[in-house]
This record gives sequence, structure tokens and C-alpha cells, in this order.
Amino acid sequence: MKVLRSSLDLPWADFVAHWCLGIEPEHSEAEAREALLAVERHWPERLDRMESHGRGLMYIHPAIHLGLILLCCESLDGFREVLARAKKGEASARSELEFAAGLVRIGLIPSLEPQLGAKKLDTRFVFDEQEVFCEVIAPERSDAMEDAEAQMTAMAPRLVQDNPDTEIEVLLSPSFDFAKSKDLEDYIRLTDVGLKRHEA
Repeated sequence: MKVLRSSLDLPWADFVAHWCLGIEPEHSEAEAREALLAVERHWPERLDRMESHGRGLMYIHPAIHLGLILLCCESLDGFREVLARAKKGEASARSELEFAAGLVRIGLIPSLEPQLGAKKLDTRFVFDEQEVFCEVIAPERSDAMEDAEAQMTAMAPRLVQDNPDTEIEVLLSPSFDFAKSKDLEDYIRLTDVGLKRHEA
């Protein structure tokens, strides 16, 4: 039986202090543990990547969210095939798992990648004694959105390191110029208040 790696298998208070930097996540201890165990079972590389990138809710929350999806879907027909596609980086496969997890949460039992004639669709379930087949459309994100996420991901650990024991909320407008992120980081670091809120 797969067990959670020792770096994550901590008493809850230690887990929150270390991985969440002292900020209580929205998930309960039991929910978080079961979710991370699901990631450990099915996609341990995601936890490897998380461990090498950093700590904080921006890292731990996506891992828990993924685990909750895997928990919902792991017993479904076709799960392993869709998971294999998701691991290859297919955004559409991740969207299919999210959709299937939503169906499970409302009490349906879908199958993944069902055959319909000569075609393979995304999901099949029975509702009101009728077969329902679904196709999940997952539009690709633009290069600008991908770049903005990468820039925010790089900036967050610097903010945490420069402002220990401080709760920080930074709201970035769509027009924010990441070339000026150093100026923003310096401004936040030099602002001497207990709760820092800055819009840029």
C-alpha cells in the first residue's frame, strides 16, 4: 500500500507551518492527507516537482486540488488512459478529469473515453435511464497568460523570503508590467505595516 512521503507526512500543525507557511488551508487535515495520498499513488512526479519548487499555498493548494480530482476518478473506467494523457501535458485530459470529478460529486458514475460507433468520446454516464455522452472542450491558454503565470510563480517565493512573518496580498492589474516587478517587491519589502495590501 502506497504511503505518503515523509516530507509531507507531518503532524497537521507542522504541515501548515512548513508547507503552508503558517496559513491554514481551506481543506481539512483529513481531506488534504487523502488528496496528497492520491497524488502520491497516481502522479508522484507532481509532488517531486512541488518539493523542488518551494512552499506556500500557491504550491500546496494545486496539489491538494489535483488529489481531490484523482480521488473522484481513480475507480472510473478509462481513468488510467486519461491520466496517462494528462501526464504527457495534454490540457484536454486534465479538463476531462475535472469534468468527470464534478459528475462523481453529484452522484453520477461516468466512464471515460467511451466508444460511440467509430468515435471515442470523453465521458459517458446514465441519467434518468438515458445514456449521455459528453465532449469536454478545453481552450488552450494564450502565451500571454502562460507568461504571466510563470512570472507570478517566480515572484511569489521572493515576496515570501523578503517579508517573513507577514501576510501579503498583491492584486495585479491586467496591464501590470512584470519588468517592474523588482520595484514592486522593493516597495512591499520597505512598507512597514503588519498587513500589506498593494494594488499594481
